[in-house]
Amino acid sequence: MLIDQQIELVSQAESRKVLIVLPEPVDEHLELLLRAARAGGAQASRSQLLAALVAAAPTEAPQVTRLVLDYLGLEIPDLRARHPQGRLPLVKHRGRKRR
Repeated sequence: MLIDQQIELVSQAESRKVLIVLPEPVDEHLELLLRAARAGGAQASRSQLLAALVAAAPTEAPQVTRLVLDYLGLEIPDLRARHPQGRLPLVKHRGRKRR
């Protein structure tokens, strides 16, 4: 006898609003990552991209610690050197204009 089991997707779970403040170079990098995702065919929002990055992040303490320490020591030119290359589609955002 087969029991109909529904699969729960993380992306469809109940949402929670989170206020975050990002340094401008990180916000710029996030925008380029979103454009890269769109170029690859993933029609994701900024929220979905951030959620994907968090869901894929390591959970072991040493790895998380290294991730944070690397970020805290990351210089702007080094971040910009990691920007996706090539022509990327523009993303139109709903709501108020970002500054």
